[in-house]
Amino acid sequence: MRWRTRNATQNPEDYPIQPDWAGGSAIGHSFLSDEVRAEDKQDYGQLFTTKEFGNPDDGIVFERCTFFNCIFTADAPLSFSYCRLIDCQFWPGSDDKTKPRHLYFYRCELRERWSLNDANTFGELILHDTSFGLCNFVAVRFFDVELTGNSIFLAPTGLPLCQGLGRIRVQEQTIADFNYYLCDTRLDYFDQYASWEKLRSFGRLPLFGTSLSALVSIPLLFFALSYYNDHVRRLHDAPTAADFKLFVNTLHEIPLPALSFWLLISTLLLGIASSIYSLACPARVREFSQSQWTDQFGKSGLVYLSDSWSRRRVRALVAAFYWIGGAGTSIILLIKLWNAAVFIWKNSTFGWLA
Repeated sequence: MRWRTRNATQNPEDYPIQPDWAGGSAIGHSFLSDEVRAEDKQDYGQLFTTKEFGNPDDGIVFERCTFFNCIFTADAPLSFSYCRLIDCQFWPGSDDKTKPRHLYFYRCELRERWSLNDANTFGELILHDTSFGLCNFVAVRFFDVELTGNSIFLAPTGLPLCQGLGRIRVQEQTIADFNYYLCDTRLDYFDQYASWEKLRSFGRLPLFGTSLSALVSIPLLFFALSYYNDHVRRLHDAPTAADFKLFVNTLHEIPLPALSFWLLISTLLLGIASSIYSLACPARVREFSQSQWTDQFGKSGLVYLSDSWSRRRVRALVAAFYWIGGAGTSIILLIKLWNAAVFIWKNSTFGWLA
């Protein structure tokens, strides 16, 4: 998805979103207030390994730092810019899980290894005024997370590979701006053009709606032609009376139409793709478009997109069958139409050309 802002002159590289708790204007070059920039509260370019940040003295502002297997339970606001967080976890800092956390990420990489099946990067948190600006997510897990205030995902990458996105709760007052910035999510070509949402539009074309009917009618046509030709051959070989022989000589075998085999293969692929789509596509995506879900019903777009990005391998199979079968059927249809047009042109007289 392309970058989109409220002001056409803004650029995401120059104007990162700043949370309210960081001080200053909402959008500007400086994303940290003077108080937060204090030297005793800032860590720059450091490497932290297996460390728990459980109080404000451990650092509030981090810039160009690398964290490996760290745990953040501090109730104080935390800000990360140009940081790498690998196998890190964010959990409530106190027994009161209703206390909101303020987190700010700008151009960070958040990575979770697939081998850590019991780890959740963000677990049991209420994130208030939390911003993920231009961040790269790799297999990040969300568990029992709620977003409130001005929390947004600003032009992130890697969201389709995250887990638990569909269970993130978004406060009703937050949904409008949240959905607005979520449209700027950056996707690779596969998730951009082979999501369930795109396949939904692709499969609703009239060409693919008739594929199952063609898949049934083509074998029946082939069987009827084969049955007819077989009986014609038998009549020609059988001894008959002279008068009946004259009638038999008028009967000829009907060849199969050209490109029939490839038409059968194309319609078969379309039929398989339509069947898999009906069985595997999430009901929410199959019944509603994203605009209906977010604009008409006012629901979180993250829930819809989470379903739209699910089952990557099945989506790849359906997309491949749709593209190959659709391309084959379209090419054969165009060839048939061209041959029909040529035949009509050669066997017709046009008075206005005389």
